[in-house]
Amino acid sequence: MMTNKLSMLHILNTRPAHQANALSQLLCQHEATITKLPAIEIKPSLKDPEIKKISQINQYDLAIFVSANAAQAVRPYWKPTHTPILCIGPATAQAVKSF
Repeated sequence: MMTNKLSMLHILNTRPAHQANALSQLLCQHEATITKLPAIEIKPSLKDPEIKKISQINQYDLAIFVSANAAQAVRPYWKPTHTPILCIGPATAQAVKSF
């Protein structure tokens, strides 16, 4: 008999702390043992020159967001725009929709 339970596995979850819970909970639902060990910390690094570029978004032909984290970093400085936006992946698109 085949089972999809992960009870025999001990999984190391290296996602950033603010993103680890969803994956860990999903794996726990399938009875895996999880150890969270955030391998990286994601925090905005925007400085005044970059913030100014964001505030001038209408000067650009296209804005590309490659991650939900990048979208969240830009969000506090974002102004409504007619500039087309390209999102890489559904999580990124969801983050941009929150603007």
